[in-house]
Amino acid sequence: MDIKKVVNKIEDVVDDAAKTLREKIGYAHPVRLDTYAGLGHGSWLSLRGRVLADRPIKMEPEQSKLENVMDMLRRYGSDEVPGAKLVIHVEGERVEVESDEEGYYEAQILVDAPMRDGHLWHEAQVELISPLSEAHPEQRTRFEAAFQVPQPGVTYGVISDIDDTIIRTSADNLLKHIATVMLNNAHSRDPFPGMGALLRALTYEEGEPTQPLFFLSSSPWNLHSLFTEMFHIHGIPRGTFFLKDFGVDRDKFIKSGHSDHKLSHLKQLLEHYPELKFVLMGDSGQHDADIYAELARANPERLLAIYIRNVSKTPREGKVQALAEAVTQETGVPMVLVKGTDEIAEHAAGLGLLDAAEVELVRQDRRHDQQEDG
Repeated sequence: MDIKKVVNKIEDVVDDAAKTLREKIGYAHPVRLDTYAGLGHGSWLSLRGRVLADRPIKMEPEQSKLENVMDMLRRYGSDEVPGAKLVIHVEGERVEVESDEEGYYEAQILVDAPMRDGHLWHEAQVELISPLSEAHPEQRTRFEAAFQVPQPGVTYGVISDIDDTIIRTSADNLLKHIATVMLNNAHSRDPFPGMGALLRALTYEEGEPTQPLFFLSSSPWNLHSLFTEMFHIHGIPRGTFFLKDFGVDRDKFIKSGHSDHKLSHLKQLLEHYPELKFVLMGDSGQHDADIYAELARANPERLLAIYIRNVSKTPREGKVQALAEAVTQETGVPMVLVKGTDEIAEHAAGLGLLDAAEVELVRQDRRHDQQEDG
């Protein structure tokens, strides 16, 4: 028995049944867009998002564990809208797109002139044309979509993993990971101490975002709104996310694996921004060190530094340390195993990416976060 074909067939039957039901009774909730922060370069930009028909989840600081679990189940049980008609309005352009069978849409757009107004972040409008429901007259039809375009003179960007790099997730321990994800929300999950100040120091100049920031994770797109809310609450700068679609692919039993997903997007970012060098951040719990090492060996001139947060115990710790030393020696790209944000800030200052005042701000932010955690 070919399990992949069986699962694909089941998925087709479920999708067809859902489509037939929707055609008869419509959607239970207003159709909405979860717009993902896009990216651009010069006159080119890419915008993505997902069309859904469910209620946005409103997270409260004092929610119970049970409420958090129910919210998380709703996230994973998202009601996607295939075949939705959309129009993107940006920089004088009008681009029509349609969502795919899982509700995702994506548009690659060329505009008349390079977007060089001195600001990293820009805004587009995405208009929902159909489906619209008479049963939901309050339904929104226009949604904002932000995207970042590095300006001339910017020399580097930052690419960071999320789980166990920015926030503690225990991704290398399945039971702890499930408990952490399911029992908490954006208010009850905290970044590692000092992470907000560190990322602001690396990507801000004179209080404004300047260097582009990208978040690369194997977490599913279902958690996108959770991450954006969590980062906003805890002072993590805005960035463009590259998450995964958890589902069945015609050519693969489960869509792209952890390493393939991350390495392919890393290569794409290097291709999109040939004039930029990058700082990479990850952790030792899964395969970030191996993925970053492969990228460094192939593109040593494009990387300024690789920081790996040590969340592993021996023997994994020893292997990662040996790999870091080998990569540093072979490529000249410093690959550093660190325990906390202070070490990253101090090393980055040695590369000229931060000054002494910014390092001290990271230390202060780390101490403040630790006191609040306590």
